Amino acid sequence: MEREHFSQEELRAHVDRVCLALEKSGHASLYRLVQRLTDVTRANFKETCPFGLIQNPEHGRVEITMQPDVTCKLTHMVLSPETAKSYDLDAFMMANISQMQGMSSIPLEPFSIEYMNDDRLATCMKWKSVTLSPANRFSIVASLRKGFEPVQFRGILWADIQVI
Repeated sequence: MEREHFSQEELRAHVDRVCLALEKSGHASLYRLVQRLTDVTRANFKETCPFGLIQNPEHGRVEITMQPDVTCKLTHMVLSPETAKSYDLDAFMMANISQMQGMSSIPLEPFSIEYMNDDRLATCMKWKSVTLSPANRFSIVASLRKGFEPVQFRGILWADIQVI
């Protein structure tokens, strides 16, 4: 029988590994910032979990699909400045539901770490996402902007998760 949720210990070990990786890469402030922003906007979920968004573009396009092993609500996307300036978001799906109904694409600059240092902005930027079960996937599709050199797509997608 497959488990549907992380244990408390597994979650803490995962978050500790991500924090250590952020510290080693010189981005320890990113974790502290998103923790502060999440505290401002948090719902009834007990823990926060980061999902890494890293991919090299193919033909000027990035498609990242993940299936969390936990019940979660995606809350914030924080991107490296280079990623935010170089890409437009073409599609964002959660549990096969488009989060961009009526839009063709949106610029990703507002998701840059450079702009995520204000509590009011964090509240404004918090997604009102659907609850994803371990059976659901989410996907992000982004395309390189015209005139920009290809760069690796790098960021973190934060989620509030339920831990049993």
